[in-house]
Amino acid sequence: MKRLLIRHSLTILSVIFLLVNLKISLAFSQNLPQPSVSLNFNFDKIYYSTSDEFILSIRVANNTTQSVKNIRVYFSITEPKKPEEKKIKKVILSRSLYKNKLSPGFTAFEVREKISQLKLREGVYPIKFILKQRGKIVEEINSSLIIVNRLTPPLNFALVLPLEENVHFNSEGIYLDDELVQGCDNNPQLPGIYFLIAQIISLHNSRVNLVFSPILLEQLKDLSDGYKILDGERVKSIPSALRGPSNTKKLLQLLKSLITNQKVEVLFLPYASPSLPSLVKRGWHEDFNQQIKEGEKVARKILELPNKIEGVYPPNLNLDSKSFSLLSGKVKYVVGRSKNLFPYQPVKKNNLLFFPIDLEASSILSQDTSHQLAVQDFLAYLAKIYLSNQINSLVVVDFSDIKPGRLEVLLFSLEKVPWVKARFLREFTNFLPQKIKFVLNPQSESSVEKSYYEKVKKTRELFNLFLDLTMEENPLREKLKRFLLIAENRSFSQAKDFQNKGMEFLQAIQNSVEEDLKKIKVSETKITLASKSGKIPISILNQNNYPLKIRVKVSCAGLSFPKGGAREYTLNPKENILSFPVVAEKYGQLKLSVRLESLNGKLIKTSAIPIASTYLSRLISQIFFTLILLAILLLILRYQLKKGERFK
Repeated sequence: MKRLLIRHSLTILSVIFLLVNLKISLAFSQNLPQPSVSLNFNFDKIYYSTSDEFILSIRVANNTTQSVKNIRVYFSITEPKKPEEKKIKKVILSRSLYKNKLSPGFTAFEVREKISQLKLREGVYPIKFILKQRGKIVEEINSSLIIVNRLTPPLNFALVLPLEENVHFNSEGIYLDDELVQGCDNNPQLPGIYFLIAQIISLHNSRVNLVFSPILLEQLKDLSDGYKILDGERVKSIPSALRGPSNTKKLLQLLKSLITNQKVEVLFLPYASPSLPSLVKRGWHEDFNQQIKEGEKVARKILELPNKIEGVYPPNLNLDSKSFSLLSGKVKYVVGRSKNLFPYQPVKKNNLLFFPIDLEASSILSQDTSHQLAVQDFLAYLAKIYLSNQINSLVVVDFSDIKPGRLEVLLFSLEKVPWVKARFLREFTNFLPQKIKFVLNPQSESSVEKSYYEKVKKTRELFNLFLDLTMEENPLREKLKRFLLIAENRSFSQAKDFQNKGMEFLQAIQNSVEEDLKKIKVSETKITLASKSGKIPISILNQNNYPLKIRVKVSCAGLSFPKGGAREYTLNPKENILSFPVVAEKYGQLKLSVRLESLNGKLIKTSAIPIASTYLSRLISQIFFTLILLAILLLILRYQLKKGERFK
């Protein structure tokens, strides 16, 4: 939550600043280490018409406690220039403002000009400020003067704001920190996601396409019901009545209110924010489908939405052609990056609508400068598109990297610009899309990612073995499947610092499955086969509290199996006796090999049972005794015959 907390930490301060001023003004200043002198400025309006007069206020700050000398400010407006043009354009207006002695604090200058007298037409005019001290440049700022007369039809603009969050709990459901709880606090001293949502509801009419992370929503719901948190080496229980859970519950209600008041359109992230191309690349289509299905299901359930969510936001906008195809039929539209698309119109392929993100616009908004300067540059960018007559265009901008407080400044400014209209993406799903080929722009995997996914692969194989063995109604399947989906979170795979968190979930899967497999035991008590044919009983103990589906294979040199040496069997808890009909081909001490495997042929364990085949020795004994008996009978008969001859 720290990222969200930092990202929106200036929410309240920026809004208060705007309300206190009670006028439309933009104060521009660079986010640089404070020099001895610095410059900021503001126009009295965000944009002008050709009949307006602009008022430019320039303030030079002396940040020291003593006067500084020889201060000069240069200000200029030049003709618009196309990006490919290298030639310096004509200067329309320039001013040089000089101050021989600058006292500590602020010194103000003002420039007033009628736009009609400057003979300016509609357009975006570059402006430049240069601050010099003793002839040396101290600061240089570039911005734009926007002149727009026409107001209809407006330029369509879709603001996409992802609410994404890391995993803050371990495999036992114990929270490792309270960052998420702090971000939900309604204390003005700790403005976080709570105030971000509150301001969208109360202050702005702009429409926002809000992307919800299902794993974030799950954590909010979990925290609101009371939770356990690691406090040093002990686990502390936080009941639902305390401030943290109570604030989290209020935030969830606020999110639902945001949707009810139709301030936002809801999009969803895949359940645990994995890299979709990485899943598809490894053939993990089942995991891909689960991430999408569970993501939509969890978001819809917690937000109490009556209808299915139609739009998906691929984590980090990472999407390739294969993952795009797999999304077809699961959602109605998706946003992403493209290499070749004109970024102002959606396209359709495989019955799936694709909204290309305007990467340049997104980059302008995330530039490392003041909020007001970034927003003015952004509005200048939109004005250029608008004035180029892009009819029915839609500029889709991603705000995942927005700076703290910048969203509020943007929304406030957009309310004052009638030639830009904020839209929900769903409003364009019925528009006739472009039918052109497009190339997606997926990210390549790092060596760190590849190494992590190898660990996921091994655990995934073990989990699939568990699925083969258990019944569908086994509750442990859902628990371990959730752990696997969480472990596929892209933040775990992309940063070594986060991999330990992901490995903890993988290890929990491994421990659970391996411990349960150890509870399957084959009795190796010696078996005696006293006849040539018969049945060999095999005792298998299942110490788990649930049944298992297995295949038992037996083999032995000296025994044949007239009905086959393999059987599928359901092992119920406790002892199970399986019988295999056999025919003895040898006598003596034999070894019966027992192989337990899943129905898909994956090995569980092997065992060897000693067999004593005694039927040949018994046969020989019987023949020996029979011969002895015959010999005795012959002797008796001979004796009787001799005795009879004597009596004659």
